[in-house]
Amino acid sequence: MVIFIYVTILIRNPNNIYPICYALIVSSVLFVLSFDSTLGNPLQGRNKGITSNPNLLGMFMLYGIFSITILWNKINYKTKLILAGVFLIALYGIMASASRKSLFSAVIFIALWLTIIFRTEKNLIKTLFTIFSVVLIIYFVYDIYFLDSYMAFRMDYVEQSGEGRFDIASEGWRLFKSSPFFGVGLGTFQDHSQYEKYAHNDFFELIATLGLIGLIIYVLIYAWLINLIRKARKSIKNYNVRYILNVFLYIIVTMIFLGLGRPHFFDIFSMGMFGIMSGYTLGVLLNRNKINEY
Repeated sequence: MVIFIYVTILIRNPNNIYPICYALIVSSVLFVLSFDSTLGNPLQGRNKGITSNPNLLGMFMLYGIFSITILWNKINYKTKLILAGVFLIALYGIMASASRKSLFSAVIFIALWLTIIFRTEKNLIKTLFTIFSVVLIIYFVYDIYFLDSYMAFRMDYVEQSGEGRFDIASEGWRLFKSSPFFGVGLGTFQDHSQYEKYAHNDFFELIATLGLIGLIIYVLIYAWLINLIRKARKSIKNYNVRYILNVFLYIIVTMIFLGLGRPHFFDIFSMGMFGIMSGYTLGVLLNRNKINEY
């Protein structure tokens, strides 16, 4: 929450979002460059590189993709070509981390983002350029890397893995019933689990560790942010700002989906992303008269 509040205050000026997005993009590239050569090797494990958590690696690649799409409508073609390359690197990073939930989330977000381009972009050349770039990147990653990757190997076990995670989620429900209002304690799910694993689900992890009260607060944060963005969209006429607000809505949808496979409500990177969205949107509302002049 400290990170969330700090970033929200930091981006009280909407223009501050751009350097932060570039910083996230550069960080994504550095994350990939730091990957150990054994990352994704089923014999040596996935826990290599800048962090021991491969799902966190995949998640940070998602933030790089989010940042690229936020900037996309504002940058020129030369910068778009550069960021298309970074987009490719980010997708490779997700593949290398072998994080299935990050891959599924990326596919969902990219599909949703393209609907924004279809609905709002009036320039046919820009629309075709964006679609061609995305299709080419996805094809390149799929054909050159995915088919022989550890990610493809793990995809063969989605059903089996899903059964195991269903058992863990059921355990979360059992913990919730033992302490329905306040839960068994934040961050203690793994200690109470017979499988000694976290819930692999935002909502079951929350309801088990913080109870019904914690879950309600968490859902209200999503509801508040969505309502804030919708309010800003209604009061802003500026095309570029409305585009970013639309991207925010789809980032939230993606984060909710990601939460179905990975608890990230106490992750500092997630709180940073939520802070970026809330800070920018609040800044837009405070400066809406000035923004609407342009």
